[in-house]
Amino acid sequence: MLSFPAFSQQLPEIPLRFSIVKKSVHGSWEHAAMLQLFGKNATKFQLHPVSSSGVFRTYGICFHGITMHNAFLIAIEKNQESTEILAPDFSRINFPLPAFTSAGTRMVYDGESWLPLLMETETSLSPPAAHRIFLDENGRLKFREDWLLRFSDSSVKARVFRPDPVSRLQIPYGGLLRDRGDSSSSLLRQAMDSVNIRIAFSDDSFRLRSPYLQFGEYSPPARPLSVSSDASAFVFDRNEPGFEEVNAFWHLSRFREFLDSLGLDSLARFTLQVDAHGLDGADQSAYSPLQEFMAFGDGNVDDAEDAAVILHEYGHVLAHAAFPFGNSGQERRALEEGICDYIAGSYLRANSSYLPDRLFRWDGNNEFWAGRSLVSSRNYPGDLTGSLYADGEIFCSALSAMEAATGRQALHHILFTAMYGLGPNLTMPAAARQMLLADSALYQGQHGSVIRSRFLQRGIDPDLVVVSASPAYQQDFSLFYGENGRPFLRNNSGRSSLIELMDVQGRSRARFSAESGVQEVPVKGLPAGLYFLKTEQQTLRLLVQNPR
Repeated sequence: MLSFPAFSQQLPEIPLRFSIVKKSVHGSWEHAAMLQLFGKNATKFQLHPVSSSGVFRTYGICFHGITMHNAFLIAIEKNQESTEILAPDFSRINFPLPAFTSAGTRMVYDGESWLPLLMETETSLSPPAAHRIFLDENGRLKFREDWLLRFSDSSVKARVFRPDPVSRLQIPYGGLLRDRGDSSSSLLRQAMDSVNIRIAFSDDSFRLRSPYLQFGEYSPPARPLSVSSDASAFVFDRNEPGFEEVNAFWHLSRFREFLDSLGLDSLARFTLQVDAHGLDGADQSAYSPLQEFMAFGDGNVDDAEDAAVILHEYGHVLAHAAFPFGNSGQERRALEEGICDYIAGSYLRANSSYLPDRLFRWDGNNEFWAGRSLVSSRNYPGDLTGSLYADGEIFCSALSAMEAATGRQALHHILFTAMYGLGPNLTMPAAARQMLLADSALYQGQHGSVIRSRFLQRGIDPDLVVVSASPAYQQDFSLFYGENGRPFLRNNSGRSSLIELMDVQGRSRARFSAESGVQEVPVKGLPAGLYFLKTEQQTLRLLVQNPR
């Protein structure tokens, strides 16, 4: 429902009292109530019925035939003996006879006394408005009531980049389409779209707040927040700080609606604190689960202007909500970066077909940095470099290729369901396995062959995975998989170590010496299950599933 700002001058509340009135032997309970309320002046007041439910009976109160504004007697009849009365307390208020009266005159309490005022209605369809106004005998406005009823949130007009200027105009970054120090231009205004955003209305003002989001100042630099009693005040130009707030709020809200439509409304169901101008103005953005806020930097292209940056960071929020503090371990952190890149890239593709394989088309792919790709020819594990973002491209590429066959909705449903199982030190094959399990639970394995084949194209074999390994121990040893899913152990210590392969009952299944370098782990012929690679210093867990 549309909502509009309430006027700052509001009618005061009338003090109420609660009393019990017994029926008079010689008259009605209404008469007894009037006597209790007004005493010997009861004849100056009259009741007129407003509504009745059989249990509740509501009466308006008149003074010398003039309706008293917001004055009611509400009777709740419990039995034949007594009635509860809720009514204004008139005991300390003087009621002078009005100097003027007309058909629209009301007695209105201003906090000290009752005044005779003329009540009129004032409505408009464009812009929508509905008010009751109260005038004195000289026609001067005394009070105004807003009667355009609103829900707890409201729709206001705004301007955003949808999803970014490069994608919207389908012009590569450069020339006239450049950052230019956050300045505005006619070309950048062409890249803007007018949208409606649903934001909160409280304390007579509109605020960038929803059940999932609350924008504020949570890290420096301090910028003015977008708060206004004017519904039209959220149409910002690009060089105004409110633009980045509105842009981030719109994209986050839109993606949140998409997740909710998939039945994922319980994921990250909390109010996230967001700072559209934070991190000391650095050219980076981040989510901090310890500080419980997400912030976007203003360095070079403001990060909150690019939907890809906004959605990438929100991906970290969702991953943390699904598995709190699960993002530890080099490979686990890399695959999460890949997941967040995929989320951002999928959102871009849903909004624009331009440069479908490029990510951060406005914030990156420019003189500031190169951006990233949604498509990679690199394979796991041989092409792992130790860079979170470069290694993440491998996992992102598999997901991006998958979406073409599964569809965006199904893959997001599977991915976000699998997120609940992405624990610390997880490998890419283990994460792929979790996605197969999620597909089995959600879709009876309908997409299993596509998921497996797209992962295998990038060398990620979900059928044979390592579920965890100590970060400290990974400095000496690491596990990875070859083309056929065979596990290999890399000895980085420079010294020979004796390795024992044990099952969960503690029985030794194999012993081998791990020399410096790489060698295959002897799992051939072992049934599926959990195993341990035990060395002199540490134990690594190995999960063998569906061996071929």
